[in-house]
Amino acid sequence: MDWKKKLKFVTITAAFAVLIMIVLSNIFQTTRISEKDVRTYKQGLNYLNKKDCQNAYFNFNNVSKNSAIYEIALLRQAMSADELNDVETAIKKYKIFAEKYPDSVFAPKANYALAQNHFRAKDYNKSEKVFNNIRKDFKDSEYAKAANYFLGAIYKAKAEEKKENQFTGIFANDEKEILTLKERAKNHFIQYLKEAKDGRYSINCADEIISLQIPLDKEDNFLIGRTYFKNGFYKKAYEYLPKAEISKSWGYLAETHKKRGEYKTYRDLVEKNYPLYSQNIDEEELQTFLENYVAMSPQGPNQGWQKLLLLAQENNANGQDYILYRLLKHSSKPEQTAIYEKIYNNFPRGKFASDAVANLFWQAYQDKNYHKATELGLIHARDYQQTIAAPKILFWMGKLAERQGNKNEARSYYQKVLTHYPDDYYAFRAAKRLKQSPNNNWKTKSTHKLSEKHQWIEFPTKQISSTPENVSVINAILKLNDYKLLAEIDKDNKAIQSWLLYADGAYSVAATIARDYIAQKATKPDFADNVYKLAYPLHYQELINDYSKQYRLDPFLMIALIREESYFNPNAGSNVGARGLMQLMPATASFIAQRNHITYYGVNSLNDPKTNIQLGCAYFDYAKERLHEDDMLATASYNGGPNAVEYWKNNLQYKDFDEFIENIPYPETRNYVKKVYRSYWVYLNIY
Repeated sequence: MDWKKKLKFVTITAAFAVLIMIVLSNIFQTTRISEKDVRTYKQGLNYLNKKDCQNAYFNFNNVSKNSAIYEIALLRQAMSADELNDVETAIKKYKIFAEKYPDSVFAPKANYALAQNHFRAKDYNKSEKVFNNIRKDFKDSEYAKAANYFLGAIYKAKAEEKKENQFTGIFANDEKEILTLKERAKNHFIQYLKEAKDGRYSINCADEIISLQIPLDKEDNFLIGRTYFKNGFYKKAYEYLPKAEISKSWGYLAETHKKRGEYKTYRDLVEKNYPLYSQNIDEEELQTFLENYVAMSPQGPNQGWQKLLLLAQENNANGQDYILYRLLKHSSKPEQTAIYEKIYNNFPRGKFASDAVANLFWQAYQDKNYHKATELGLIHARDYQQTIAAPKILFWMGKLAERQGNKNEARSYYQKVLTHYPDDYYAFRAAKRLKQSPNNNWKTKSTHKLSEKHQWIEFPTKQISSTPENVSVINAILKLNDYKLLAEIDKDNKAIQSWLLYADGAYSVAATIARDYIAQKATKPDFADNVYKLAYPLHYQELINDYSKQYRLDPFLMIALIREESYFNPNAGSNVGARGLMQLMPATASFIAQRNHITYYGVNSLNDPKTNIQLGCAYFDYAKERLHEDDMLATASYNGGPNAVEYWKNNLQYKDFDEFIENIPYPETRNYVKKVYRSYWVYLNIY
């Protein structure tokens, strides 16, 4: 290589190196967070919490544009301007955000707020454009549904402008265009009522449609009438539902007659139209209409369900399996078997088929018809994997295989329970069978101890569908303690809702929301996921540890019991008068206090965590002492009472305690034992 070529190569290499350094420098500049920016942002939050939005805005505005938190600072600037009703500044900031961060997790929020501010400024063309873009770019979001309301309002406003101009003589002969705008407005309002029938703007949409004063078709009348009915405006609902197609409106129309005290008309409408038009009603609403009909049946519930079944069968109407299922309560055991067979044979893909097959399986198992039980178990395992009964059937198929000497097959079933339903009660039982524990393997460990350190639960980041960039933004928000901003990520995400309630100290509600969120997941998260800690939190550990140790109890079992009794709400109360964390009846508390020489200041003291946990643990110890020092029997007695449990133990037919639990006559107590031991199992896995 000659010297000219060498010089050219060195020059290009040096230039490339400089370019790389500049790029890396820019990346570094935009990913770092200086302490000054953190302080400035937090100071803005402090002002925001004091409702001083002007100073909040100035602080957020002073965050460096090169900072990694500039994205959220810019959003906060726009939101602060919004709070100040500074529409011009809000538009400017939201627009910058939308253009600079089109893929941000906050992009739907920013675009929606931008469109709203254009609307407030009466710049309807720009507002219309952004709202239409929201419907296209974020079509599955709540913002897309709400955009229909504002688009309707925009076209209505444009129609009114046209009419005003026509009235003043500026433009004449615009009747056709005015009508077109009104029709477009109506169509968007109607679309909102279709997509978000329980949405916050539903009543507004119904009122706006009426105010347009244009002809309504039967579908319009139905949607308006349904909206008024669902919002409790029954008189208004009655104005529109009779004008709707009866095939869709019959249920709501019948309900409006019931509200007016016209019960015979109500029953006549249901009897005439349910068999013909059941397919036009949502499943849950149809069930509600059927329930209400039966509740008003002069001959009582059994005859009411029988009459509905006859009507349904004559016309092959929807809801037959639901009617059959509700008839089980009023049927003898042989009749129940026939009903379960009918549900499975006639509606194998219905909502109640899984439960029907599971009950037929259990009946065959108890009758020692193991061949039939095996056939039904295989059907259930094949066809109903994502149902509540699935883990139970797999577990009992394992026990059936054990009974027949097929140990490897049994282990396979138990392992399936643990793999696919890891947080279920039957996972706890399957784990015990895999360990080949002794028959009475319900004993817990009084040597266990709950961690007494404060358990701050980290944000459940894994439960958000997001890019790595958005995860880094979320982490920055968490570092800045700007929790309220997290609510803007995904308003429908129950994991986020749960954590925000937890961070706000609403532990009981947070736990129930996280519980429901996990229950809806077909594939369960890992026990290490923070969403499990939200559903199964640690509270009152020191008190639970102290009194568990005093009464030789497992603190994990006690915290599981507290979770199921009150979800850690010290002021919880039941319809029958039970109080506090461990839901003690006042008479029981008084008896245990006297028996154990515990200071007790009466009913109101049961809302004190210390008193409640002490008395609750003492009562559990008393029940355990009466029931042969058995934890499981004591757990059952905590709900069903020691006398009942003692009677069941001596009189029920069962081979082991697994069968004993399945045969507990009280459904509430049977489910209670399963729920407590499920919680116990999950707590052990988490902590």
